Amino acid sequence: MNPPTGGRSFQSRGLLLLAAVLACCACAGPSAELVDASRSGDAARVKGLLDSGVEPDARSGAVIVPPVYYKRGETALCAAAANDHADVVKLLLDKGAALDKRCSGWHIEPAFNPIWPATITGKGYTALLIAAWKGNTAALKALLEGRKSEAAQDLADEDARMESCDSPPCYSVVMDFFIPLTRPLDLALKTAEERGHADAVRVILEESGAGEGSPILEGAVNPIVWAASAGDVALVRWLAEHGWNVNTTAQCDLGTPLSAAAGAGRAEVVDYLLKKGANPELPCDQVTPLQQAQKMNQAGTARQIQTFIARRFDDVSEAAAEPAPAAEPASAPAASPAAPAAKTANWWEK
Repeated sequence: MNPPTGGRSFQSRGLLLLAAVLACCACAGPSAELVDASRSGDAARVKGLLDSGVEPDARSGAVIVPPVYYKRGETALCAAAANDHADVVKLLLDKGAALDKRCSGWHIEPAFNPIWPATITGKGYTALLIAAWKGNTAALKALLEGRKSEAAQDLADEDARMESCDSPPCYSVVMDFFIPLTRPLDLALKTAEERGHADAVRVILEESGAGEGSPILEGAVNPIVWAASAGDVALVRWLAEHGWNVNTTAQCDLGTPLSAAAGAGRAEVVDYLLKKGANPELPCDQVTPLQQAQKMNQAGTARQIQTFIARRFDDVSEAAAEPAPAAEPASAPAASPAAPAAKTANWWEK
């Protein structure tokens, strides 16, 4: 039996109404215009819209799929950061754009979440994280400069948020993965490392003033170990010149910087680190750099380290074999000279 015609009509009207709601939610306006201008890097247009009263944190149109999902529109700051428009980022921050606003994406509303109603935030990623993800160093630097005035408050807020999370811990959807919430700089540094963006790593460290033992290293690979493993001798040199320890054993599961470079076959980095004073016999997790190179079948770097050790041994042996100069006869008794200061042994003389 065929359903009544009115039923079909009702269903059609319902679908049309839903389509109209979705279209209306996604409609354009001044907010969408601001996002478009930020995405294209049109600084003059962005400034004009902001001066006319458009909110810097306004989003482009949203799409709703009841009852669980909704897609909030993109923020102007995220659009500018994703396309590396540093001048637009600065304009938006000067007008009060919030650094912690999350970018667009499909989100789970806590009210509709039957499993963890208070713990899944589902708020995507920030402008800082997307700049780190894409390696957009100009935008990243502008965002980090904007953070400096509120850095202390930011750390306090993040600590409070972490302490307020119940068990299971708070989670955030980032790049389609569920990851524990952490301080923004931790996550930005970890993301830049995982994506292989050495310039972004350097910008984050430089602008944040982070050094060894800094809280932003939690969850990330020690930068000098990461740079050595990646073979980025320029970043290794910059880190060493800025006080990073070339013999650090802070993350022994990854080795010392020399172990990481030797195990990855990074000959240029190995050469630099040895000249900089890295100890080729320093064990980390009971494995020396030479053993790590041999373990990873890196014959070239293993040979580099062996040659360096042998040369140092020869230098010490030659110095020990040199005869002492004959003492000249004294014409008259003289006072005993002061005892020479004790020489501090180098690592290869111990």
